[in-house]
Amino acid sequence: MPKVLIAEDEVVFRGQCRKALEAAGHQVIEAEDGRQAVRLARVENPDLVVMDLSMPGMDGMEALERMNDLRVRPPAVIFSNYQTCKSNYTFWGAQAYVQNTGLDFTNLLAAIHGVLKERPVEAAA
Repeated sequence: MPKVLIAEDEVVFRGQCRKALEAAGHQVIEAEDGRQAVRLARVENPDLVVMDLSMPGMDGMEALERMNDLRVRPPAVIFSNYQTCKSNYTFWGAQAYVQNTGLDFTNLLAAIHGVLKERPVEAAA
């Protein structure tokens, strides 16, 4: 079961995202801001990170940059309303960009599946 870290500051939305990912067979870890996301990525070793860009404290762009210092950096999907990042998401080290359109997580799930397919989750020993 792939472990996905969701970094999203809006509690209700993060919970809805969690439910959609769990229903799709993912184990989910939640972070409320970029600082917590970096800390959890270091401790939990997620298979993938879903990153909002606009969060208080440390935003998603800085969090992705700091994750470059991890021993094994998980692939990332930016899930945001910021259209300006759509064309240059790879600059931030993300493998995909999905526009946040509300409570429809179809495109996010497709992007997660695609990224994980390119980088298969290693089986636990």
